[in-house]
Amino acid sequence: MEYQPLLRSISCFFLVLYSFLGHAQTLQLGSGTFITGTQEASPVNIYYRSMHMQIVYRAAELNAAGVFSGKVTELGFYIENAPIHNLPDFTISVGHTSANDASSHIAAPLKQVYKRSAYSPLAGGFDMLSLDSVFDWNGTDNIVVDVCFDRVFDYTSTGRVRYYNDGSNNAGFTRSDGSDQCGIPVSSTTNNKPQVQMTFLPDVANNAGVVSTNITDITCAGSSAVKATVGNFGNNQIDSLMIGWEVNGVAQNPVKYTSMLDTLLGSGSHTAEVSLGNYNFISGVAYNLTVYTYQPNGLADAQTSNDSVEVSTTVGLGGNYTIGGVGADYGSFTAAVNDLIAKGICGTTTFQVAAGTYF
Repeated sequence: MEYQPLLRSISCFFLVLYSFLGHAQTLQLGSGTFITGTQEASPVNIYYRSMHMQIVYRAAELNAAGVFSGKVTELGFYIENAPIHNLPDFTISVGHTSANDASSHIAAPLKQVYKRSAYSPLAGGFDMLSLDSVFDWNGTDNIVVDVCFDRVFDYTSTGRVRYYNDGSNNAGFTRSDGSDQCGIPVSSTTNNKPQVQMTFLPDVANNAGVVSTNITDITCAGSSAVKATVGNFGNNQIDSLMIGWEVNGVAQNPVKYTSMLDTLLGSGSHTAEVSLGNYNFISGVAYNLTVYTYQPNGLADAQTSNDSVEVSTTVGLGGNYTIGGVGADYGSFTAAVNDLIAKGICGTTTFQVAAGTYF
């Protein structure tokens, strides 16, 4: 009986993705389960074929949610019911405004941050859209989110979002069956403000962190190279960085990284893989690996919450094992399978089975 090594690439990908997103902050404005009507204006409603909407989200709301400045990289509304047609030339623009509501059209300079020739909203939660261009919120002004789309194939009573109500004239809109409303000033208002989520990157200097390590939930027995991917998540370049690591609480030799890490939106790379050293992993022992960064540019890190990554790993099975008989590794198939499930496989694994009856 022989098992080949299991591929771990998918789980590694999600670990890297999760770690990267951990350096950003996603906030939600609005809560509850109120839903716009089937014929009511919303960012995705197509009771009229074309729509233009402006929504004001106040700085006080953002501050209350724990954000005081930063770059918006994602934005999404809670889609309760998706429109049955794709939304043509769906465009989102964002800007700063002193207006507290959308009772009048906001003509202040707006930055187009997202556009798709055909957008198909996904129902069942916040449909987060990765912006084509980030919006740098100054932390002081209110934010106006401007949404529009050209004429859909035909109007229907579909396209509903969750909303909340914290005042009057929270959103302005205009809509029409006959012409594209993008660029047409909004002229009607509603108190129902679409719930929104926004993802912010912190706008601070000297902000480094660990993105991931090459050690996953299963590792191989013996000496293994330990590596970490570190990143710059601040608004200035980093040319030196200390990286520490521990195994089961025991500190290992730290490493100093001295190449340049560009800013997240810079032209250079903002991440780098760094070799930390080797560690001898012993079969049958559980390990907790912690990797952390400190002293970017020789200074205190401005945001310590994203400095470290911790991984729990088990040494997987690999080599030859016996089932049944005197001095066997496993007394039964069940015991061998349970160990496979608990520890996984690292390398070719062969089970030699003694003659006998097994249940």
